[in-house]
Amino acid sequence: DKLISDYLYFLIDRKYSSSIIDNYENVLVCFKDFLFRHNLDIHHITDQDMLNSFYQTIQQSDAHKAINGFIQFLKYKNLVNFDITWPDDLHPVFADYFNFYQRTGQANTKSQRNLRKVLKEFNDFLSKNQVIINDLDIRIVDSFLEENKSKKSLKSNKYYRSALRGFLKFLYHECGISDKDLSSQFINAVTADKYLTHLRR
Repeated sequence: DKLISDYLYFLIDRKYSSSIIDNYENVLVCFKDFLFRHNLDIHHITDQDMLNSFYQTIQQSDAHKAINGFIQFLKYKNLVNFDITWPDDLHPVFADYFNFYQRTGQANTKSQRNLRKVLKEFNDFLSKNQVIINDLDIRIVDSFLEENKSKKSLKSNKYYRSALRGFLKFLYHECGISDKDLSSQFINAVTADKYLTHLRR
């Protein structure tokens, strides 16, 4: 309650309109009740799956604005520890790349979450198709992208390609896996109707 009150006073000081403040207060009260009903605390506020569930529950168009503003307020005031413990559900080489990504200064929570989602899906794809990492080739990567492209926007598909390019570079340069850098076989441009790879002869 105090965190919500502090945030609302913060908005008042910033001259937000009374209608916006009332809307944000309603969203945050509903959010507090949502956390209570699901036995969650404020530290779960960066869990995207939980947030999506809340947004679906409240069905209010500006709910994400209220929550995003509240998160930034908590970070700015250093009121909550946002260190995230990621689940241990990745094959070791995927986990190694994720840790490498974090160590190289790319520690933005949203970026980490997006990358981890791609790694988990690719990890699961290889497991489902019984492909070991040492047998990875560009055709297998293309198969994964082709399988997923119809489910996602063009922007998401481009991000998947970018994330996988970084992972493939890591396999070759840092792990010594594969006799060639598979990331170099991606064509930079991508069409909306199909994926192309530059297969080196």
